[in-house]
Amino acid sequence: MGSYSVPQEIRDLKPKGTMVKVQKGKYYVYNYKHIKENGKWKIKMEDMIGSISLDLGFIPNNSYNKEDQITTYDFGEYFLTYSLTKNVLDLLKTVFNNKEATLIYNIALIHFVHGFTYMRALQPNYELSYFALKYPSIKISEHIVSNLLYSLGTRGSKCEEFENLLLQRSSKELAVDGHAIKSSSHDNNLAEDGNKNNIFKDMQVNLMMAYDIKSSSPVLAKMYAGATMDNISFKDLFERKDFKDTLFIIDKGFYSDENIQSCSSNGNKYIVPLKAHLKNYKLVLKETKERDRFVYEKGKKKTMIEYSEIILDDKTKVILLVDLNQQQTECIDYLNKIGDEKGVYTKEKYERLKDTFGMIVLQTNLDKTPEEIYKLYKQRWAIETFYDYFKNRLDANALHQSDYNQMQGLSFILLITSLINAEFIKNTISTKKSTTDLLLDSKFIKLHKKQQTWNYENVCKRHLELFNSLNIDIQSEINSLNKLKTSTLS
Repeated sequence: MGSYSVPQEIRDLKPKGTMVKVQKGKYYVYNYKHIKENGKWKIKMEDMIGSISLDLGFIPNNSYNKEDQITTYDFGEYFLTYSLTKNVLDLLKTVFNNKEATLIYNIALIHFVHGFTYMRALQPNYELSYFALKYPSIKISEHIVSNLLYSLGTRGSKCEEFENLLLQRSSKELAVDGHAIKSSSHDNNLAEDGNKNNIFKDMQVNLMMAYDIKSSSPVLAKMYAGATMDNISFKDLFERKDFKDTLFIIDKGFYSDENIQSCSSNGNKYIVPLKAHLKNYKLVLKETKERDRFVYEKGKKKTMIEYSEIILDDKTKVILLVDLNQQQTECIDYLNKIGDEKGVYTKEKYERLKDTFGMIVLQTNLDKTPEEIYKLYKQRWAIETFYDYFKNRLDANALHQSDYNQMQGLSFILLITSLINAEFIKNTISTKKSTTDLLLDSKFIKLHKKQQTWNYENVCKRHLELFNSLNIDIQSEINSLNKLKTSTLS
């Protein structure tokens, strides 16, 4: 030891089981371990954990502090979500390698648990989550996330493969819609003034998604420039995939002769509402006088639907439908607004518009009855429910990314977040609680280290009953984490 270049007074200050090296007159502390090579034991230096000065003693760095200081992690909401949606991670692993899949899933799950989370906030959320213990090889930082989004956007073959997998597993009955998102970065390659300019008071980007109406799960996602017309975005989305024998239930903004032709090729079908200025909309109003009726029932609610239809050719028909309950509601609502200060609502306008209240005109090439077509169209409401989640709980309404490729990578992350949301809802229907309430209840449960052993705390009977009702074993996971920690340290 006499040849040791570090003074004894410095060595006396180092933590047990570490070694000190001199670099440019300063003393740095490293972990080390003994290894056997060629039958001889050697010392292998590992991570640098801090430095030493005579006045302050041992000064730990950030990595040492993280290990030394974090004794309580967020557990309940993460473990609940992981337990209910780990099949999304398994599905990602069929396309991406294990590390990529786990990183994508962890980031998407943070978005699900906390709502839309900016890149700079992902790291602190992750480091305080139990995932930081479960996946010690996964690191999340703003730089890592930025690189991941860029990679997903520029090398999109795996994203395409994953979407193809979702399409293959889908019912082939897809609702398609767009979602306008405010862009706070004016350097964004996709940010433009769009149709929500008067609401956002800023530029926007558009996220287009296709959604399986049977499973309530998204299958495709892509970002478009804020000023891009819906029918142009749909044309591009359609051209990305080789759609066959697929039913598209689309909004009136996607209507164009070219899109209708695409939705009629390769065995594809469509249902689209028509705008009032279109020829076929006017034609069905003019040609049909008498109407039949059927009862539409959803849950405990029933309403009477009047309808009439015209056949344009062997493949196309146009159906006029009026929801009589909705018509009555809209009439009363309009009458109550007559005489408003701005003069928007008048008796003359009411007489002209009242017959169109509660009315929708659908065009389709499906060989089904008007009642069957209407029921299929109403299933499109699932995508509206999804966008309500997207806007109000995920709160993805202001982006700061500026790079085009990162934006496309983000659209894939949001697709995975949406899959997690769909799986979570599907697997918690039995609780009769909202997603928000379930996450709030489970959030109370923390993971705490006491005497080098992890256990859960801040738990009441109600919290445990929630996990038990969903057949989720908390103690088994705690035991696994303790084994993982032991093997990592040994």
